[in-house]
Amino acid sequence: MLGSQFASEKTASWLSQRLRAINICLNSAFVEEALTLLYSAIDTLSFLAAPADVQYGRGEDFIVWSDKYVVPLVPPVFRDGGVTGTDLYAARCDVLHTSSAASKKGDKGTAREIYYRFQGRTGVNLMANTPLPASLVDVEALVNAFEKGSQSFLADLAQEQAYLGPAAQRAEQFFTWGWLNTSAWRN
Repeated sequence: MLGSQFASEKTASWLSQRLRAINICLNSAFVEEALTLLYSAIDTLSFLAAPADVQYGRGEDFIVWSDKYVVPLVPPVFRDGGVTGTDLYAARCDVLHTSSAASKKGDKGTAREIYYRFQGRTGVNLMANTPLPASLVDVEALVNAFEKGSQSFLADLAQEQAYLGPAAQRAEQFFTWGWLNTSAWRN
């Protein structure tokens, strides 16, 4: 149990640092950079929540985690029905891989493109020709939804022993930052 407590503390510390980095980006109007950190954070937490036999992060775990912890907390900007975990996963791929809203899932009609609003400005895909209408998401509301959802996830993690073991093992693999003598690696 001590290892699990350590892993929970390490996860909470990691999350706190990630949220701080996201907010530093937003305070500097680095919106796309904040989204990159946000989507990578969802990747990490969804991997912690994945079934025990899963060795690497998967899109399906991202979608399930997002549908449970983020989607219910993201207010729709218009009466567009809001977003789904699949929409967020496609948006993650868009931001990380193409620095845009364009994706295979959007082109195929299996996800909606997400456009972003931040402090009165909107990031859109002017070349969109997708089967589904785009959804507009307020970036600060998305970050707030992630923050609240991730806190709920940590509370659930502490309550559900079935998830705690695999999550603890995975969290122990997080980078540990400190001084390391790398001279032995030179050979």
